[in-house]
Amino acid sequence: MKSYLMAMSAGLFLLLAGLHAYAEETDSKTADEIRTEALKAPIGPEGRPFPLAATWAPLSHNFSPEYQLGLIKQGHHLILCFHWPYAETQWGANRKMRLDNFKKYFEPALKEAARLKLPISFQRFQFEMELTTEKKYFELPPEQNPNVSGLDGKLQHMVDPMGPIELWSQLGKEEVSSECMRLAQEIYPDPPLVIFLSNNEHQVLNYHDAEKSKRFVDKYGTGTAVALREKIFAEELIRHYRALQEGMRNGLANENWKKNAKFVAYEAFGPPHLGRYGGWVDSAGFSPESGRMIWQHLGWDGGSPSYYTHDWAAFLTDYNSASIQVEAMNWVFMLKDVLKENPNFWFELSTWDGDQYGINGKREQYAGRGGQIYNADRYQGLLQFGLWLLRPRALRDFRYLESLAYAEAYFLANVKAVDQVYASPLLRKFWRKGELVPNESRKHPYQSALTDELKKKERWYLLETDLESPAKDWGLYTEIPVFPLALVLGKEPQREWLVFAHAPKGARTDLNVTLPGFGKVKINASVTGSFYHVKEQGKSVECVIPGGPLSAIPESSANIAKTGETVSFKAGNVFNPGKVPLDIEWDFGDGTKASGLEVSHAYVKKGQYFVSLTAKNSEGETSLRYLPISVGYPELDKCLLFLPLEKSPEIGIATERVQTGALKWFPEFVGLVFAANTKAFCGLNLGCDWAEDKERGQVLHLSGKGTYVAVHPFYDFELNKQIPRYDALGRNRTVCMWFKADDVERRQVIYQDGSANADVMNIYLDKGSLYAGTSSGKNKDWEGTWLSTPVEARKWYHVAVELDNADPEKLSDCFKLYLNGKLVSSGKALLNRPFWARIGGAWSTRFHDGTTEKKSESLNGYVDNFAVFLNPLSEEEIKKLMKE
Repeated sequence: MKSYLMAMSAGLFLLLAGLHAYAEETDSKTADEIRTEALKAPIGPEGRPFPLAATWAPLSHNFSPEYQLGLIKQGHHLILCFHWPYAETQWGANRKMRLDNFKKYFEPALKEAARLKLPISFQRFQFEMELTTEKKYFELPPEQNPNVSGLDGKLQHMVDPMGPIELWSQLGKEEVSSECMRLAQEIYPDPPLVIFLSNNEHQVLNYHDAEKSKRFVDKYGTGTAVALREKIFAEELIRHYRALQEGMRNGLANENWKKNAKFVAYEAFGPPHLGRYGGWVDSAGFSPESGRMIWQHLGWDGGSPSYYTHDWAAFLTDYNSASIQVEAMNWVFMLKDVLKENPNFWFELSTWDGDQYGINGKREQYAGRGGQIYNADRYQGLLQFGLWLLRPRALRDFRYLESLAYAEAYFLANVKAVDQVYASPLLRKFWRKGELVPNESRKHPYQSALTDELKKKERWYLLETDLESPAKDWGLYTEIPVFPLALVLGKEPQREWLVFAHAPKGARTDLNVTLPGFGKVKINASVTGSFYHVKEQGKSVECVIPGGPLSAIPESSANIAKTGETVSFKAGNVFNPGKVPLDIEWDFGDGTKASGLEVSHAYVKKGQYFVSLTAKNSEGETSLRYLPISVGYPELDKCLLFLPLEKSPEIGIATERVQTGALKWFPEFVGLVFAANTKAFCGLNLGCDWAEDKERGQVLHLSGKGTYVAVHPFYDFELNKQIPRYDALGRNRTVCMWFKADDVERRQVIYQDGSANADVMNIYLDKGSLYAGTSSGKNKDWEGTWLSTPVEARKWYHVAVELDNADPEKLSDCFKLYLNGKLVSSGKALLNRPFWARIGGAWSTRFHDGTTEKKSESLNGYVDNFAVFLNPLSEEEIKKLMKE
């Protein structure tokens, strides 16, 4: 028995030793690949280096170095990132605390990186920031000060490229001279590559504003030509940033770190919005005259431009001609030009889907536009388009305060997109040597303020499909259902192409794509992205990576129906990548169900119904999509948005809220409130619930504690074709609803749009009165107009406020308040564009007494039948609406 146990122990020891050796071999293989690709030239004899995944947020609570190393050990290809080693002043200069935290966060990961010989990176806020924020620099005499000294001699909180260069070098040395930075060099003395990464968002004087600097005017006078200012600033910015970097290099204690350091900056590249609107030149470090970037590629070793769908711009999406995919096509020619001047320029993409904790994240914005689903699969499709369009050195994902549980799937979308290149010999071949295929049959939609030279640049790479609008119909926000591009290898007649296509809002099947030099090919486009291999010889088209996930999109013959009317339903664009047996099930929301690709149903009662379509294949994959159907509601002429505010199923988005001080996360659910007159828009319900009212039936209940319904999508004029131009809703609109307040003394907002420092329209209660107000963010001489009337608590009222042909410049008597169908009063107003509209408060607004609140109090009460109209309504029309 003893010998048996000894044999078992020996066997187990050998097994564990073998597993350990295998794990180390996997570690080493992946680390070798990471190191090899990171050290290659941007375009060398072998072709382009394979990409790496990376993060902007190597924070302890989410994507720590330990977490990144765990992925590398699993065989994923990342460039390891740390936050900046602690300065001597952190934790109140408490050295023990600083060193204890260094040992926890830096030391183990640096030792492992040293064992694997991994390239590393360190992320910091603006390198030059302390020139403005630290007293020892900002309080220097004007002639010695690195910041802008105005013509009046006053110092401004922005650095001046005309200022003394020595201080930049001095600061650079200080930034790498901390004890913790020296310890990092001792632990890992021979890294093959060290990237120092700046978020590069400090205020720097722009050449357009050169004559605001006393130094510039003293040296060059006033009235200097734009081209001269541009040239002077380019030379000075290059000198100053290179001095900063050389200071950092010289401040490093280790010679290997000095030799292998690269300095890379966020947004140190050209403008993606080139040509989108006339003023693009003013916000771009790009010269239309020369057709090239002014200085960034010579002032930095690399750039990390933002491949983002920004949260602050609802119109910037992943599915229209204002998308980052369309914008990023501008970078193709810029990158070619940059590599001619700086052949070793490190070009990576900073990536972000615009989603974050809270109501203004991109997931919520998309949900408000017809209940769109936004998830990590959709993000992966966006990433893969950018990856294959530009073939960057890295995809560096931006997350910040989100928890790992919330954000991990999105970060891993970057990792998956990168790993797919390494995993496929075909993709590897095209990545190295393939040439991007331009689509010369169509111009890039951004054509504003372009020089003749820029008009000649190749800027359009989206292949034509049979789904898109004709060229003459394209505007700045035209929807694009599918994003296909191609790379080509070889010469005619033995060419081969790699075609990639992704469909952001849902897979598209049996799609015809026109491939230049070949002709039409029929493909499927998945959400994550599908890859096809096309060969000229034999005219073959083969799907090599189908992508995913399983999906089926519910379609209906009508989304607004009369009671008793039969509505037809179809499961459209069924994408089943595994090609295994599939079940299609329908639930019509009224207790009736059906199965099959095509079904029909008639509703016998008035109401809003939420039809669910479930597709499930034999491998266990499931797709669930919803389609709202409104039955029996009146047709309202020129109504942009009508929310009956009747109880709906809990369909929405699971998100989280963060308590920033303690870094605690709380789950939140943002429910969808569907409109009865359009499927293009939804309200977003944050914290409101439903109540049964004796007079009005089902109504929306707001608790007064930060609860509200966001309805901002109604003003999206590209989604709603009833709006003829951008200013239409600013000139003419009517907002109306029923409300009942539990208390009318406390100041509480019933409705608001805009914000306190911009245009405002609001309806609120205060000290027994109902107020309707409007003010302008542009006209500071006008204090705004507020109309009021007494109201009582616990009583239903119908309120309507309207603008009637408001002018953008001239005040006119165009603002009106109606209560219960009667005109209360009117007053002067200006054109007022809606922005971030809400039922309830919890947002910045302005009041009749001149006060403003960053986060107003919401109504404590009830709301019913909310509607927005494109036109001002008459008193008779409002009375009729009240009855309907």
